[in-house]
Amino acid sequence: MKNRKTIYIAKELQDTLAEIVMSMRNRDMTIGIYVENIILHHLETYKDEINRLAEIKFKKLL
Repeated sequence: MKNRKTIYIAKELQDTLAEIVMSMRNRDMTIGIYVENIILHHLETYKDEINRLAEIKFKKLL
């Protein structure tokens, strides 16, 4: 098992995610795995923008 950390989200969002995961009918899918996949997709999709903003921030610190 991977190292895992707890994150806190609104109860309403957790309920929505639980409904989505249950509707997938995949016994291996959990809310945690689903959220991790969403975050990984987001980071991959926006990595150039994230890196650009990080570079701007770093330059401002110097």
